[in-house]
This record gives sequence, C-alpha cells and structure tokens, in this order.
Amino acid sequence: MQKPSTALPIFKKLAPNERIEKRISVALVGYGRQGELIIGTLPRIPGVHIASIADIWPWRRELAKNRLRALRLSPNLYETLDEMLHAEGDKIDAVIIATPDWQHFNHVSACLKANKPVYCDGEISDSSVKALELVTLAGDKKLLVQCGHQRRSNPQYRYAIETLHRKYMIPNYCTHAYTQWHRGIIPLIHVPNRFAMPTVDLQRHGYENMEQLLNWEWFGRFGLGDVAYRTGQKLDVLRWFWDAEPVSVTSLGSNDYYNREAIDFLMSIFTFKLPNGQLRRGYVQVLSTNSCRGEHELFSGLIASEYNPDKMRIVRVGCTLCYDDSEIAMQEGIGVYNMAEIPYTNLKKANDDQVLEWENNKGLCHAFSHLDKKSMPLYGAHCLKIPIQGYSPPIHPHLENFISAIRDGAKLRDPIEQATKNLIALEAAVQSARERRTIDLV
Repeated sequence: MQKPSTALPIFKKLAPNERIEKRISVALVGYGRQGELIIGTLPRIPGVHIASIADIWPWRRELAKNRLRALRLSPNLYETLDEMLHAEGDKIDAVIIATPDWQHFNHVSACLKANKPVYCDGEISDSSVKALELVTLAGDKKLLVQCGHQRRSNPQYRYAIETLHRKYMIPNYCTHAYTQWHRGIIPLIHVPNRFAMPTVDLQRHGYENMEQLLNWEWFGRFGLGDVAYRTGQKLDVLRWFWDAEPVSVTSLGSNDYYNREAIDFLMSIFTFKLPNGQLRRGYVQVLSTNSCRGEHELFSGLIASEYNPDKMRIVRVGCTLCYDDSEIAMQEGIGVYNMAEIPYTNLKKANDDQVLEWENNKGLCHAFSHLDKKSMPLYGAHCLKIPIQGYSPPIHPHLENFISAIRDGAKLRDPIEQATKNLIALEAAVQSARERRTIDLV
C-alpha cells in the first residue's frame, strides 16, 4: 500500500469586513532559525498582519526585509524590542518572541508591561523562579501568554491523546512510556567575517563573540542547554498524556562528545502519580550524537511523532512482540486491548477541517480492516495509521491558536501556568543528572 502523504491544511479566507475588523497586527522579536519559520507561517493565518521585526544582528534584519519584500510586505525593522515597543506603541496587538531562552524573561516581561499579549517560542524562561514572576505579572495584567509546547495544538496529537486515549481508552492501560529525540553530530555554526557583528555591539547585547551568539544553546551561562529544552518538549507530552505532574525524576546526563559547557545527552525517568494513587513511569532520551529513529513517543501501542507524521499510528500489541514497518515495540503478557471485543462500524467525517473521528467505541475494528498487510507479519500484530492530517510546518496550528485566543477568545493550549510547571520538572531533571541522585518534586 502506498503511504499517504501529509496534506497541507485548508485555509479559510476572511470576508472583506472581517479582514478589517479582525486583523491582528503582530511583531516578531528574533529573526533566527525559528523566527524565520514563524515569519513564513504567519501570512498563511487569515487576518494576521506582520507589523514589525526586531533583531540585534543587522544582517538578519536585512534578510528579513528582503524576504518580506518578496511577499509584498514591508514591516518596520528595529534593533531591540524596547525600540520597537517605544516606536510602534498601539500599532501592535501582540508580540511573538523567538529569541534565545536566556532572554525570554526580559522580553516577555517588557511586552506584558507594555500591555501586549505574548507568544514565547520554547520554554518560558531559563529558570522556574523567573517563570513564576512572569506568571504573576501576566495574571496581574490579565494578558495571554502562549508558550512553545506546540504539540498541544497538533491535530494528530490532540486526536491521539484527547480522543483515542481519553475518550476511547486506547491504550486503556499504559504504565510506562518511552520518548526520544535523537539527532546526529552537528558542528558549531560559523559565518564569514563580513557578516559578523562588531565585538562592541555583541558585548552590549550580552555575548562575547559571534560563536556565542550563533551557538548560545551550548554555553552554560545562557540557560539549561539545547538537550534539556528538547527534553522539555517530550516531558510536556508525558504530562499531557497522563494528565498528571511528575513526583520525582532520576537522570543521567553528561558531555561525552562535544566537550562544551552544556550537556550533550540526557536520559531521564519521570515518575507520575495519578489522582487514584497509581504510579506511571515515563522515559525521555535525548541524544545529540545519534539520529537513529529520530524523534517520537511510544505509549504502549500508540506511537506519535511530530516531525515524522507518517509514524503516527496505533499498534495492536500481541502476546510478546509486535512491529510495523518503522517501529518495534515490546509488550509482556496479553495485549493492551482486545480487538475481538470491538464490533464493526463506519468511520464518518467530522468537519471541514478533515478531522476523522470514530463514531463511538465500536469503530476501530472497521478501521483495522483497511490495514497495510505488509506491516503485520508476526504474531497477529496489527497497526493502524491515525486518519488525521498534519500541518506543515507543525508550528502553524499553535500560532493559529494564539491568534484565535486574541481575536475570538479561544482557550490557549499552552498557557504560561502550564508551561511553568513543565519548566520546574525539567530543571529537576537537569539537577538530577548533575548531582547523580533522584530529585523529589513533591
């Protein structure tokens, strides 16, 4: 069977009067790799106007100017957020922050003090103490702050966790989960001298040289590090799946290859306690020297992956071993659910967003009748690709949720309070690795 391609989302055009009344003017701070992705996504969200961009690096500002000119857009350009807020004033409805994590506290607090709702890409801050200050400030100002755990807006993840797992209890009993984010060896980033910023300007913005500016994730003074923040993304999925907070974490992390200030791998076991007192364990493995099997999450027979959406599937766990064409999963004892007990029914289309939903708790057996037989050769194992289309790029629905919250009052999917709880547990994981002991969170 030919693998289905991941289709792009369908965009609804606003009526002319809606385009004027509901237009949201957005400013971006930080035109690096992630900022470039955000700028490429915002024009695809109806009613969004890119008003201004701030970045400390003149070369990046010039790149932003030329790219947006090609899109027939002409935002105002500034060196710093403070300059932008002072000049733009009431012309800006919201600010998107895509700067290094060590700057998030200053940038988010400046926006909140200027009465601007904020989208903060990545973790909300480089420390939970600062994050808690931002929670208080956002509450006092009654302003929205969306944080960067974008899987919470991904339609495939939302369907897998909120519909399959919580509504239909698939998998119905998951005591352990495995998550990973693997990537290969990546050298430090360098640019030709003609693009470099003067040393005096770098120092004015907190960097000693261009190497620190371009590779800030690997310097201890700039936060927990790239490996830790990737762990934070996986930790957030575990918290979401079990709807619980970790009570302890045991980690192993060090610098085995790069010889840099930040660790280059982190392996963490988080223990969760459900409201009924039962314990669950979630394992997060983040490697920066081995890209084998990329990034994904495995909850018994439910497999999820944001950057490889074709991996998103349900695997029927047999007696001891089941596998499909891309994943291997071990399971002892009987299967996590019994297919024979689920009668046939039809699938139906739920809405115009192309989200397919099982009619009731009887739909899986019919869906499994359309399986790719090549992916089920051993022990009666079965797998089903989740019939939900993803977004390209994956950040799109998360940005869209932020805009909808401002314009229409939609509920934020990653509010600052939720993100701060995640950061507290993430800090504990890094502390556990450094001190080589289990850290209790309660």
